[in-house]
Amino acid sequence: MPIDIRYSNVPSDALRLGLPYYDMFITGWGAGADVLTPAGTGLVYPFTSADLRIPAPRGVMIHPESDFNRVIVETSSGVGVTSLSAHITALNRQSFTVSVDQPLILAPPTIPMAAGTPPITPAATLVLRARPDSIYHAQYAKSGAAALTPFTGATVPLTDPVRAAFSTPRLGLRFFLQTPPIPLLRAAQTFPRQADNLGGGTAQWDPVAVNATTAPGEQLFAIIPIHGRSCVTAMFRAIDCTPTIRVAVNDFTSGDTAPSAAPTAGSGQIQMERTLATTTALVSNVPVQASYSPMSDWLMLYYTPGDANDGLLMWQVRTSP
Repeated sequence: MPIDIRYSNVPSDALRLGLPYYDMFITGWGAGADVLTPAGTGLVYPFTSADLRIPAPRGVMIHPESDFNRVIVETSSGVGVTSLSAHITALNRQSFTVSVDQPLILAPPTIPMAAGTPPITPAATLVLRARPDSIYHAQYAKSGAAALTPFTGATVPLTDPVRAAFSTPRLGLRFFLQTPPIPLLRAAQTFPRQADNLGGGTAQWDPVAVNATTAPGEQLFAIIPIHGRSCVTAMFRAIDCTPTIRVAVNDFTSGDTAPSAAPTAGSGQIQMERTLATTTALVSNVPVQASYSPMSDWLMLYYTPGDANDGLLMWQVRTSP
């Protein structure tokens, strides 16, 4: 899975045009070393010495369209980032957690000079780091299963061409250049995600095929980022079939401060699933919906076909702030 970075305006253009702010979206943010190549590119920005530097703004906030609700921002009072291996020295680093309800207000420091010499304000830069609870990996521990199960590589059953069940998350940030950030309400989102101009959106509204003969047993068909969301509403409508639905959530567990390496079954760091609800068999053509307060990072949707089922499952998920 490649990383993708998009700006509403490149920082240099935003400064040149005198814009009050610009937005940045990183699709694939939080991906562990076993998901992205080169390893670690989803955990820290800038990724390499050639990447665009982020000039220190007046404020930073989580964008209303962001899938992640938190990010670590490190500021430098000097030239800051110089290479991938030495982002900021311990002498000039300050680290902050920016969240949906806690934007960061920055004022570039002024360095006093010798008598008769005016003070200077250095051109500071920023480094972004993924929080441990934002990191995800290629496998997860499915509820009731002994072996690890594909996470980022999971596909929707019976699709041609093959379609990913995993909704790639994106980190959205708004950088203020002139005024301090004003907290904005987090935007509600709908999945499957529609195509948009922010990057990472794809139109995938096709129903899910349900066939007890070719895909028997429980089938995973959607993995949705819900970091910090207070309410999730799931809607389903079975057509010419009677599947049951299992709604689960997934959290990354680790004692490491930067768990980037691929986890193993006995390592103590893995995504662990828990079930929220399992429905009774859906009635054909009768829509159902339910709302949850997930308190989790990922929503997992499964269906199990009924006897001799051969039909379609329509679904939609809406997340609230």
